Amino acid sequence: MVNTVSGLVMQHYNIDSNGKTELSLKMHTLE
Repeated sequence: MVNTVSGLVMQHYNIDSNGKTELSLKMHTLE
């Protein structure tokens, strides 16, 4: 399940790494 979350976060980071950076970082920290 961790792999799936990581992939989703990576995709989001690539798509909107300008406004979703904080969210991605927070999600990553949660994991």
